[in-house]
Amino acid sequence: MHQLHSKTESEKQAVLKMIKLVFDELSFQRHGFINDNKPSIKIDVQIGEDKNQNLHIVSVIATVAKAGEYTLSVKLSGFFELDEPDEQIKKELLTKNAVAILMPYMRSEICLLTAQPETESLVLPVLNIAELAEEDTASVI
Repeated sequence: MHQLHSKTESEKQAVLKMIKLVFDELSFQRHGFINDNKPSIKIDVQIGEDKNQNLHIVSVIATVAKAGEYTLSVKLSGFFELDEPDEQIKKELLTKNAVAILMPYMRSEICLLTAQPETESLVLPVLNIAELAEEDTASVI
């Protein structure tokens, strides 16, 4: 027979739960047609809080420019519940794990925005989120 026991405080694991996901901004501007220029891609992360609803808001902003073809901007926000008293662990979960959860949605949306006539479809490369977080691209809003 297996005995069930409750975990002690030190054994509990932090839980990061996404409550909702929204695209705050979608912008595409055509400047020309398909060309051989390489796109420049910039990814920024913003972390905020909605204290009224006890939610953490993690936003990923992608800006892509392909000279002579297009510029685009996408802002994606995830609203997360996080039960973790330790501030360092909380920061790590939000800057790494929450961003990793959001990135497939960002990649898909950028692919959709660029999948149109006379535009070369862009599939963002898979990014090392831990490395991105280490570069300290996260800013607090």
